[in-house]
Amino acid sequence: MSEPISTAADFAEPETKVLELPRPGAGGKKLFVKIRAVPVAKLLKEMEGIPELRAGAGSKEERTFAQARELLMQQEAPSRRIAELCIVEPLFSFGEPEEGKAPWENVHAENATYIVEQGMALAGLTGGADKPAEAAATEFRGVAGK
Repeated sequence: MSEPISTAADFAEPETKVLELPRPGAGGKKLFVKIRAVPVAKLLKEMEGIPELRAGAGSKEERTFAQARELLMQQEAPSRRIAELCIVEPLFSFGEPEEGKAPWENVHAENATYIVEQGMALAGLTGGADKPAEAAATEFRGVAGK
C-alpha cells in the first residue's frame, strides 16, 4: 500500500498557531495573537541587522544560538520586523497609528518577546543548534545536489 501524496493545496498556507500571551491586558483580560511560520531565510535576514551577530565562525566573538536569540530580543527594530512578519491577527501598526490596528508600542515587552520567540520557534529556529547558521542549515539539509 502506498502512502498518499499531499496536494499543492496542502502547502498553500503557512502553518499558524494561536498564542495566549503570558502577561494579561488591562483588567486581567487574557490576550491572544495568531502567528504564522515565516521562512527561516527571512528571519535570518532580520537577524543580520544586529552587528553583534555578524561575528564569523571560529572567531573569539562566535555566538551560540541561545546568545543570538537573547541579542535579538534586546534589539527593538529587528524584533519588530520579525513580529510584523509573524503576526497574522490581530492587525498591528508598527509605526504611525492606523485605523483598525492595535499600536505595537502598547504591547508589553514580555508579550512582545514571547511573540518573537514563538514566531522563531514556529519557523524552526528553536535553539536546537549551537549557532544560528547551523539552525538554518538544518532546514536545508539534503536539498543541495538534488
